[in-house]
Amino acid sequence: MTFALKNQGPSPCSLEGYPTVALYGPSGAGGAGAGRKLALSDIDLGGPPKPMLLAPGYGTNFIVSVAEVPVNGAGCQTVASLEVSPPGSSESLSLPDTFQACGTSIGVYPLSATPPPG
Repeated sequence: MTFALKNQGPSPCSLEGYPTVALYGPSGAGGAGAGRKLALSDIDLGGPPKPMLLAPGYGTNFIVSVAEVPVNGAGCQTVASLEVSPPGSSESLSLPDTFQACGTSIGVYPLSATPPPG
């Protein structure tokens, strides 16, 4: 899955590295993000991250790799939302999304530049 982040602030921001990704299950009430945190670790994949400076309106993307079939005897869990923290930030974004995550980990690739806004 590919996710995009966009600098919506008034000034450039500097980023380098891997985002932190946490997955959450559905809540008892059905609300995204309100469920329990799933016990899946995130593993850095891909080459070394490259520093980037994002001007206002520019973006970056990253890929999250998730197994959709049982892995080494570890079953699957329903995901209702993701929580993403950009590298070096204590702030996070919650994104609703529903899918199955299997195994004990997910793979996260480093941030990469996206084309300028059109």
